[in-house]
Amino acid sequence: MLLFYPRFRTRHKKACKRATACQFWYFCRTISLLSKSWKSKNENLQEWLGGDFLVRGGDLEVFDYLKERSQLLDISSIMNRFSKGELSEKSFAVLIAEKLGFEQIPGFVLSVEDMRLKEVLCITESSLRMEFKKNDRFHYYYDFRNNFVDLHSWLVSKPKRPSYVIFKGVDATQRIQEAIKKGNAFAKSFRIIVQKIGDVSPIFGTATAQKNKVYIEVSHTYSVAHGDNCAAYVDNGKGELVQYFSIRHGDKEVVLPNTILKRVATLTKRLCKLIGEGCIIEWGSRHDEIFLHSAQRSIRESFPFILTESHSADRYGMRIIFPGKLEGTIKRPSDILFRTFQNSKGERYIILCERPDSRLVTLLPYAKGFVFEKGGLLCHLALLLREAKVPAVIMDGALSCFRSGDTINMDIGLSDGT
Repeated sequence: MLLFYPRFRTRHKKACKRATACQFWYFCRTISLLSKSWKSKNENLQEWLGGDFLVRGGDLEVFDYLKERSQLLDISSIMNRFSKGELSEKSFAVLIAEKLGFEQIPGFVLSVEDMRLKEVLCITESSLRMEFKKNDRFHYYYDFRNNFVDLHSWLVSKPKRPSYVIFKGVDATQRIQEAIKKGNAFAKSFRIIVQKIGDVSPIFGTATAQKNKVYIEVSHTYSVAHGDNCAAYVDNGKGELVQYFSIRHGDKEVVLPNTILKRVATLTKRLCKLIGEGCIIEWGSRHDEIFLHSAQRSIRESFPFILTESHSADRYGMRIIFPGKLEGTIKRPSDILFRTFQNSKGERYIILCERPDSRLVTLLPYAKGFVFEKGGLLCHLALLLREAKVPAVIMDGALSCFRSGDTINMDIGLSDGT
């Protein structure tokens, strides 16, 4: 009834006009903000990805852009770049894996220099036909290998280097921008390997080959390359792979089927012929397929003592990382770290640890040798200890046999280092 009164009707009309004006202002403001956001996103992508990329339909467009710019190299081109030092062994192995017989995961290798995307290389032929969805899972990781002249500097820098990231397709643009920014904060020139991932591999391993003999380590965790315990298989000289060391995962013993063992051995020999004897490969297995994760060149070609006839497999429950004499006082890592600022005499010790964790590289200046209770012979720290000629051994029950402060005097393997 109030609407029939002239004064109230006038006020009601004015209120409606004000409400309509506010709604229109908010609508225009929203459109403006969205426009600025879209423009900013465009400008950022043009800056990050070389200046010629435009967002047309969402985050997954970044993959269409990568496909448009990418190139698929043939074997001769990959080999030529590797021989010239343009590709590190890590990127080289990823790019050539499919051609050697690995079931490689599709994706791209991005070459970045001074915050700009310089080149995109296809990992597999199917990368050019890949479809991308918002809920697809991807990961990226870095290749800084060309930035280091030796394994020691590479390992020491590990805590500072950006690590790998798993993300969904809906976040693709943001994640790749972040990858370029984080990588540039560490080095001005590097590569990013971006791959689409499916189910997690239930088996991980490392392998190497020398003089046509193969050594393989297997675990159910990806940290096999960082010192986790593992089962091992070694070539017996007759072309057969026999179990060198066994472990249990839960209630079951970790056993690799002969078909997988033979395939890993064959592929390892092929890759070692191209990169060099003693090359370490990291691989995964899923549904009887072998995927290559990475490869690491070994500087000391003679390191796999387990492949020499003079070495007795699993003798006295010991696995030798590098032979020599362990003589001195045993210390745990915590003792040495606590004494670091008090150690004015430059004392060195036999360091007792659970496993050869990569982070122990910082203790090398205080080490005359290492004793581990478990772990593998192909992990990153084991590689460095061999190249630095530091005596080290993996010994069952070491943490029960020795205590910090004990004195040890033990010859392990061949003391002349041959």
